[in-house]
Amino acid sequence: MFKLMILASFGYAVLTIFMVLSRDYMDAFVALTITLIFIFGLSDVLNNKKSGTAHAITGSIIGLIFETYYVIALLAAAFDDLINNGTFEFKPLSNFFIAMVLFVFNLYLFFHLRVEFKNKK
Repeated sequence: MFKLMILASFGYAVLTIFMVLSRDYMDAFVALTITLIFIFGLSDVLNNKKSGTAHAITGSIIGLIFETYYVIALLAAAFDDLINNGTFEFKPLSNFFIAMVLFVFNLYLFFHLRVEFKNKK
């Protein structure tokens, strides 16, 4: 579980950097917050506490909600450009792909850790 949380923290840190580079500061702050949720749970995971698993589950749920919102917002902006300008393009294409990879990773993380949380005492 420690390695999964490190991967999630790294993924959200990379997404935060790309969002700042594309001047999407509000969403970058949300991605940074999710990164911090995973990082704060790492010490509890190392001590084999149930709260570390709860941090990871919370981070994955909030991450899933955020990524769903972010992908819908990117698609809405692309369709808005299609309607108004006649061009269909994603402006931050790298952010879209990173968000999709993190979405799939968070789905795996949520279902994997849910079972682990139930078995931990």
